Formats: sequence, C-alpha cells, structure tokens
Amino acid sequence: NKFCEIMGDIVSKISNFGIQKIYFVFCHDFFHCNNQENTTNKGTAVDVAGRMLDIFNRGVKMLTTAIDYLETLAPVETVYLHSNHSADTSYYAIKCLEAYYRTDTRVTVDAGATPRKYRAFGKCLLGMSHGDNEGKRAANIMQLEVPELFGKAKYRELHLGHLHHEVVEDNGGVVVRYLPSPAPSDNWHTKSGFIGTQKKIQTFVWDENKGVEYIIQ
Repeated sequence: NKFCEIMGDIVSKISNFGIQKIYFVFCHDFFHCNNQENTTNKGTAVDVAGRMLDIFNRGVKMLTTAIDYLETLAPVETVYLHSNHSADTSYYAIKCLEAYYRTDTRVTVDAGATPRKYRAFGKCLLGMSHGDNEGKRAANIMQLEVPELFGKAKYRELHLGHLHHEVVEDNGGVVVRYLPSPAPSDNWHTKSGFIGTQKKIQTFVWDENKGVEYIIQ
C-alpha cells in the first residue's frame, strides 16, 4: 500500500547517512477516528473507509512493518502523542507496539501520557506534540517546561501535526514546524475547500552539532 511505499522510500534515502537513532512519531491523527461510531475524541463524525476494528488492525500492522523497516538501519524510538482525532485508538496502538517489541533491544516505546515529549542530543533539542492545544504559546513552552535542556541547546525545534499542512516559524530561538500529511482530503475537507495542500511526509536528518541538515520529502 501507499504507506509501505513511503516507508520503503524513506529507508532507501536515509540508508547511507550512518543514522545513529530514529524517532518514529505516528500519533498525529493516524487512525482519524477514535471509536466504532467513527467519531473523533469530542464526538465529531468523520469519514472513514471500513469498520474501525479493521482499520485498527491494519494500522497496527502498518506500524510494525514500518518499525521493522527502520530498525534495520538504527535503533528506533516511537512515542505516544495525544491527538484530537484518535487519542484513544493511538494509545491502544502504542500499547500494542510496547508489547510487540518488549524483547527487542533496538526498539523503544514511550507510551507516557505527557502532552509534549522532548529529546536532547548533542547541541539539539527536539520537542514533539500534536499541536491542537498550544496555539500561539507553542514557541514559548519549551523553555518553560525543560529550561535546563533549552539552555544547553543551540538548535531547538518543536514539531507539531495538527494542521496537516506545512507551516514553519522561527520564533525566539525555537523553530516551530507544523508537519504536512500524505493523507488525501476526505469529504469534509473537500466540501469546506481545504484542498490544494501538498500531500507529503517529511523526514528530518539531524546532525547533533549542526541541527537539521536534510529534510527528505
């Protein structure tokens, strides 16, 4: 399927970089709906193709396939991020991954419920959140939540997914990135005129002393 094609392409493109670690973040509305009634966390009906149980089973298989691809290159860490469409289904999926990879020393699973996750490496600090709650506060949260890591870092980025299209702002020493999505527009987005955005995935290759060196898409 398209997801496996994308993952295969990413693995092919980064295979010669000498990657030391991979962060695989999937929770940005990955399942789109949150229950068998095909609604979001707040009860908004959304368009889906198939039954929720089938979607969940296929989704977990896609995730394990992706991680199996990636761990051939480097140790992989995947994290849970609360999202506004599928917080529960994504949490069930991350717990499935936690159990599936419990004896795999090359795969780490962070199922913690903290709304934002931070990872520091070298001179870099990466923050991750879905992005539906922070609003204009996004650029100022990192230095408040992890001030010690913030002070040590030269390159600081917060990666968000809520908007499903690319937005990049450099604000107060923090690059805030809303990441694009490869998912096609559903019926609601089409009727509402939310069309025309580039459908793509972005993979960031970091150098621990230079920050983001390459963006593969």
